[in-house]
Amino acid sequence: MKVTILMSDTGGGHRSVAAAVESALVTERPETNVELVDGLLDYTPYPLNRLPDWYATIIARFVGLWQYGYLLTDGPVRAQILNLLARPFLRSSVRRFVEQHQCDLLVSTHPMLVSSILDGLGVNRPPFVTVVTDLVTAHAWWFDRRADLTLVPTEEARVKALKCGIASDQVQVAGLPVSELFSKKMSRKLAHEKLGWDPSAFTVLLMAGAEGMEPLWDIANALRSSNMALQLAIVCGRNERILSEFQALDWPVDTYLYGFVDNMSVLIRGADVVITKAGPSTVMEVINWGGRSCCAVLFLVRRMVM
Repeated sequence: MKVTILMSDTGGGHRSVAAAVESALVTERPETNVELVDGLLDYTPYPLNRLPDWYATIIARFVGLWQYGYLLTDGPVRAQILNLLARPFLRSSVRRFVEQHQCDLLVSTHPMLVSSILDGLGVNRPPFVTVVTDLVTAHAWWFDRRADLTLVPTEEARVKALKCGIASDQVQVAGLPVSELFSKKMSRKLAHEKLGWDPSAFTVLLMAGAEGMEPLWDIANALRSSNMALQLAIVCGRNERILSEFQALDWPVDTYLYGFVDNMSVLIRGADVVITKAGPSTVMEVINWGGRSCCAVLFLVRRMVM
């Protein structure tokens, strides 16, 4: 069996959710052949194929414009109209994807890779599953009645799916997939040993997504000048500029600086407090560990998680 999972690196945990789904499929069915495809980068024309590279800059410098565009397009009718307008623009790229990735099951973890892909698949297509990565405020682009199954992380997202015309038997609340690494038992002491941290110190883990969003600097500087008794771990993601600036500073407390990491589960397990950009995957990874996080406040307070 071959499964193709569509994702793209534009925030929202699309890649990490795709990787978690891939891992679960291979664990449950080792004979399954799973491939991850960056649908925006590889199978959309300019300028959409530049979104993965531009995303961090857009969010850092033009977040208001991004939010306005989100609100302007978020509605069943508006989303459908935009999809219809974009169809001729995307047709050849989507056709190329369909030809190059024949599979038995198609999964999408990105809202811009749902309707556009379904448009190009035609009638004789493999089953299509949408895995929604937004906890509550899911954009209407996520929801297409032609998808065989839509998996959402919360009841709030399910309500949005129903409002967008998805039949009740085609949408299920399944939680948000996270890596199995966040389910494995590990003591705080062992995490500190692996990381070389002081096990007796109160530990704050600070991170701002894979791209190391700009508020990281202000928060880190506030902690640096706070005179609190703690040790600090800062994950800068792919933001090499901020990492270099932090490395050039004198820190009054033990401070561990990281770029992009692949051991996030160990870092989170070793922390007493996690301060993070409220990305859905990060939020659920921290909660899955049983840790504490400054995160998606409205949702978490409503659910009394914090």
